[in-house]
Amino acid sequence: MSSWFNAEKLREAAMARAFRLFSDPRVSKVLTDPKVMAVLMKAIQLASRAQQGTREGLGAVARMLRLATAEDVSTLRAEVRKLEMMLETLEAQLGGEGMSQPGRSSGRPSA
Repeated sequence: MSSWFNAEKLREAAMARAFRLFSDPRVSKVLTDPKVMAVLMKAIQLASRAQQGTREGLGAVARMLRLATAEDVSTLRAEVRKLEMMLETLEAQLGGEGMSQPGRSSGRPSA
């Protein structure tokens, strides 16, 4: 599926531009200034806090609307994997006895 917006190309272009920018001696000189580094660190921390706040806010809205978040889905998938492994272990311990029960399936959806 083609799209007019290609995130990978955008990322590659940004990385190439950043590499050129950081290889400039003038930029390197500015970045060695402790005041500039302090400002950059604060900017990075601010962006991180904003992203976390947005994520938490969206999570709160999703809970209010009783919607699953990506984190909820990830947690459920991990739990399903854990339960599937437990089931396989129990079936192996039973020696396949449990498989002969009527109406019993592997519990996995067919693709």
